[in-house]
Amino acid sequence: MPIKVFTTCPRSAELGAFHGQAKRTFELTEHAGFTGTLIYTGNDVTVEPWFLAQELVRAHPKLSPLVAVNPIYMHPFTVARFISAIATLYHRRCYLNLVAGTSLRDLEALDEELSHDERYQRVREFAEVVVGLCAGTTPYSFGGDFYGVANLLLRPPLPPHLRPGLFVAGQSTGASETASRLRACGLGMLQPDLAVLPTGFRGVHLGLICRDTDEDAWRAARELYPADARGERMQRFSAQNTDAVWKGRMLRLADDKVKGVEGYWLEPFSRFQADCPLLVGGRERILGMLRHLLEQGIDHLVLELPAQEEDYMHTARALASLSGVSGFQHTTP
Repeated sequence: MPIKVFTTCPRSAELGAFHGQAKRTFELTEHAGFTGTLIYTGNDVTVEPWFLAQELVRAHPKLSPLVAVNPIYMHPFTVARFISAIATLYHRRCYLNLVAGTSLRDLEALDEELSHDERYQRVREFAEVVVGLCAGTTPYSFGGDFYGVANLLLRPPLPPHLRPGLFVAGQSTGASETASRLRACGLGMLQPDLAVLPTGFRGVHLGLICRDTDEDAWRAARELYPADARGERMQRFSAQNTDAVWKGRMLRLADDKVKGVEGYWLEPFSRFQADCPLLVGGRERILGMLRHLLEQGIDHLVLELPAQEEDYMHTARALASLSGVSGFQHTTP
């Protein structure tokens, strides 16, 4: 089965910087031959993610958007219509990263009273409606605790190869149950021993710093992610402002200074410089770690990369070298 590789759209509170960084990410992603880019959602995201998704598919004919979707912001029929429009106008498949929460402060601002588990139940219903609308050629009906539609028709209907792919991220029981129920690709977090939690998830979110040698890679990594006490304080505040299970677990690993395999680096996460652990090393070391992930059944990578061509090209070359692994090849969609 081919590996699907997505990069992540950077975050910035300043509109001009954010838009410029997003466009640069799309360019580098296409040049590297990856599948597409994850576009975040949330109160703090400067540009509506579906606007960026349209910009991505319009300017980059080989890329697909992986759009973070939270039911708190949008009705499932609206999401289905966006998917249909992109499929019809650009002949491109959309992927959805289904999100159940945001910061506690933002949940309060949006008058959200549902519990963590109830939000995942709503995500499941939300996705079932989106998938039902996108898969149907006749009027669709659904009745649940959070959504109900009766004889609703999506126009135009989608051919099977342009129906959305689903991702669910998280380490909670709710995330695992949601991914299983929807037959979605679970997107887990890399642990110090290179296991992926939750067990059985086929996707992993991680950062990569790859160079020709270990020494070069660590030199680049420390230049890109320097010590930052202010960042550490910001991450502590962020952890207190969320009920996300994965973030608490990762911070405890960082606090306990759990020693992982050589090349596993959690410090940028603890400094609020990255949203995930990083793998750092020369090409041979990175290849070994990636092969280990593939042997666990991982076939979807969401990569957080520095916004410079050197990092994209080193990563692309490492992934291309995996073509010799039985059953796997680096590919574009």
